[in-house]
Amino acid sequence: MSDTYDDARPDDARPGGTDIQAVDRAAQILRLFGPETPELTAADAAERLELNRTTTYRYCTSLVSAGLLERGTVPGTFVPGALLLQLGAFAIGRRKVVDLAPGYMRELCSVTGLTTVLSLWGSTGPIVSRVEEDPTRTVLVTVRVGTQLSLVTAQAKVFLTHMVDQLRVDRLLGSLPDDTRSGVVREIRELAGTDRIAMGADDQGVHAMAAPVFDEFNICASLALIATNDVLPLDPQSDVAVHLRNAARALSKAMGSRPPPALIRRGVPMKARILYYGRLLLSSFLLFVAVITVLFFLLELAPGDPFRPSSATFRCPTSSANASSRPTAWTSPCGSGTPSTSGTC
Repeated sequence: MSDTYDDARPDDARPGGTDIQAVDRAAQILRLFGPETPELTAADAAERLELNRTTTYRYCTSLVSAGLLERGTVPGTFVPGALLLQLGAFAIGRRKVVDLAPGYMRELCSVTGLTTVLSLWGSTGPIVSRVEEDPTRTVLVTVRVGTQLSLVTAQAKVFLTHMVDQLRVDRLLGSLPDDTRSGVVREIRELAGTDRIAMGADDQGVHAMAAPVFDEFNICASLALIATNDVLPLDPQSDVAVHLRNAARALSKAMGSRPPPALIRRGVPMKARILYYGRLLLSSFLLFVAVITVLFFLLELAPGDPFRPSSATFRCPTSSANASSRPTAWTSPCGSGTPSTSGTC
């Protein structure tokens, strides 16, 4: 479709929505960049987005002025700008999992001898955020940091399984071909409610296994192993899969997550489930008792509690002089009436 610069003014919004068209167009251009597209011309962007070339060029020059793009070494090309680098580094730095993961990744890489990959969820798929490689291997399989993975990868399946926004999941899966989508949906349903390993393979003979990493809210990352098909068989019961699952669970624990343990998975003995839920019930009961005790103590300290009588002891003066100087009728905690001279109310 064609577009004109006048139709893309910053103060224009899409009909029936609140999206500003100029911001949306700029985001579409920035989204074209990646490891496979480190630089781009305005003509290439216009062709891929089906926009007018003049309009696209003006967008690119405006993004250069804002620091979001820079002019590339080849005349007519544009590359991501310093502001994008600053914002990207800041966004990744705010992710606690990126700071905690390296130690677990190095240990997993050392134990398995395979490339370990940490991915975070981007706008439309997992983004490779950190890679640990085995330095002892002469030949290894790796992936570049910043690569956006497709929705059919093991890492994407893990994210889609535990993503809370089901409408978003359906929309993402709707972009897949029908035959591919049915297989991915089936795998997601099998993984739902568990922390089991997701698996994937491409047409180049590269296999991947991925496990979810949770924080105190929900899934925050995926931890994966990648290698050739002869080195990494897709067996969820293999020793490699066990090491991957244990590393992901340890990292989740360090992130402050308390996901249900593997007791909810199929094949777990009933005795283990009973012990787990028994401890959970006991902990809940003790917490309830503690709360009731604290509330009772606070009620005891509350002044003017109408539910308990005063524990103070009142004594009346015993001398006749004082007795004669008092009024003949007075009010005391013992009641209203004439006081007694016996020394007590």
